[in-house]
Amino acid sequence: MVGRRVGLVIVLLVISTLACNMGTASDNTSDAGDAVEFPLVLLVAPVNSSEYAEGAEVALHAIALDSLAGVARIEFRVNDFPVGEVLAGQPEGQPSLDAVVMWQAAGPTGHLITAEAFRPDGSSLGLDDVTVRVIGRSNSESAPGANGAPPQATAIPTPTIPLPADLLSPDDGPVAWVISNTPLNVRQGPSQEYAAIGTLAPGSEVRIIGRNVDSSWWAIEYADETAWIFANLTDTEGDLSQLPLIDAP
Repeated sequence: MVGRRVGLVIVLLVISTLACNMGTASDNTSDAGDAVEFPLVLLVAPVNSSEYAEGAEVALHAIALDSLAGVARIEFRVNDFPVGEVLAGQPEGQPSLDAVVMWQAAGPTGHLITAEAFRPDGSSLGLDDVTVRVIGRSNSESAPGANGAPPQATAIPTPTIPLPADLLSPDDGPVAWVISNTPLNVRQGPSQEYAAIGTLAPGSEVRIIGRNVDSSWWAIEYADETAWIFANLTDTEGDLSQLPLIDAP
């Protein structure tokens, strides 16, 4: 995964240089058809499935490229909530934009990190996302050892959330409950590109009625219709092996 992303970054830099050269050349010719568009968004860091200690400063790094319409800004989100953005130096956008914001890892659970780029007209150029996990620190980790020696590493238990007392019975089918520290968006389809139609509070439980192909999103019953939640921010109870595949709307 790391090698793939490094390779993509190199390709991006090469393409960006070509795009700038092409923009210069277009000033000397009336043939606008020679311009080539390379719309692309890449979340360079963090690496997918990374783990961070709670409180760590994490660099969110993304690159966006659109040599035709231009890139106006890149927005970063954690669990679908904005945590920062970087604007292009030119109001009309620029062929490429390299953006970095810092996020303090918080909440011992899984998190969805998203970078989305936008053109000057406000339309989305595209997005890229990864999942990371924040691991809580025990009090003993920060205490000095004997004679001032560094503290010994201790095993950190996987954080768990107790089942709510009114959890739906698994006998009626699998259920999921939200482990995210922030409200979890409920969407019309299994992707952040679908509109959010509501939110679930931390600890909420819902019935799972299906899944997408890679089980990264659960289909749930929500307001008398089928909706979707991101699976990595939930925990489950019941048999998931028989869940049907449900096509995205």
